[in-house]
Amino acid sequence: MMNKTKTRKIGALALVVLGILIFVAGLSWLILFKLSLPPWSIQTEGKYAAFSMAVFAFLWTIPHVISLFLMAYLIHPSKFERFSTISNALFVVLGIGGFVITALLTIAIINNFPSMNYIPRIIFNSITVTSPFWVMGILAIFAFKKDKFENMKKEYKLMILAILLLVIIIGLLYMGFIFII
Repeated sequence: MMNKTKTRKIGALALVVLGILIFVAGLSWLILFKLSLPPWSIQTEGKYAAFSMAVFAFLWTIPHVISLFLMAYLIHPSKFERFSTISNALFVVLGIGGFVITALLTIAIINNFPSMNYIPRIIFNSITVTSPFWVMGILAIFAFKKDKFENMKKEYKLMILAILLLVIIIGLLYMGFIFII
């Protein structure tokens, strides 16, 4: 039977490796896509538009990768303590940035629908499209208030992290599904 510290180390390492794999896979796919583009012409304009969408999809995965690193920090913070001098400022910037981007995207989604008959669609789009940013904001706040997070009951911490990880996975699958089609 493994002890609690070893389990936390393995969990944090798994999240960091997953974040790195997602980033490297997206970046290598983007590079291969760029290398396969033919010279630009009117006939190949659609391929360049598809490449622009691929760049957008890759940029959309960056908050997911940051969220996975924040989760790893929350699971096993002692591995990241050497970076503590800039970490609090970074957590504040990530938290504020996550919630500001969420608010701006929600406003853009609401302005995109002319009438309020689309309320279920507005809510669905707000949750799915903005999820990378509000998840990153929540995790950044927990990382900034690490002492309060550590004092929570174990069950609450696991439930919060499991729900946010599920939102990250669903968001990655949803964004991948949209951009593959």
